[in-house]
Amino acid sequence: MDKVSGRLTVFFEEPFWIGVFERISEGKLSVCKVTFGAEPKDYEIYEFVLRNYYRLKFSPAVVTDVKEAGRNPKRVQREVRKQVQNIGIGTKSQQALKLQQEQLKAGRKTMSREKREVEKQRKFELKQQKRKEKHTEKKKHRYLIKQLKNISKLKVIKGNKNLMRISSSENKYNKILLKKIVTDILEREQNLTDDENIIDIEDSE
Repeated sequence: MDKVSGRLTVFFEEPFWIGVFERISEGKLSVCKVTFGAEPKDYEIYEFVLRNYYRLKFSPAVVTDVKEAGRNPKRVQREVRKQVQNIGIGTKSQQALKLQQEQLKAGRKTMSREKREVEKQRKFELKQQKRKEKHTEKKKHRYLIKQLKNISKLKVIKGNKNLMRISSSENKYNKILLKKIVTDILEREQNLTDDENIIDIEDSE
């Protein structure tokens, strides 16, 4: 049966205190790095492990040499002193962390690319919508002109160069609306302002 071993190293990495969890299983090492911030107390580290260990996101595993711990008491003491003197983590753990960082970076690039594609599609759809609205407006304008031309009893009478009178005996046409439509058409086709072009509607009864 394969043994699973683990170790937590806590050290100061400016500007914060860092904790590195190392887990060895089936001859492979995986690592998880956490930030404590201020220097944690022993009981705070213990509580953190109890509450969060199974939620830690470990790095992809890398092959490592598994060494059996020495049983000689003096050798154990030497190992303890060595670990106390050493600050930081081993090369294999650094490789595992680097691999995890590369994967996270690749994931962010993928998300950024997808976000750009979504924004590009949104701008394209907005442009198409504006083009459609512009086409609809032109179509509506042509329709109004056609309808006005089809009103046989509507005639434009030029009294002088600054006055145009529209006579209509058709009561079903609202005069205010008709005046607005004709004014709009004349302004678009003749490029006349309100001061240059005056529209008046009267009954030819």
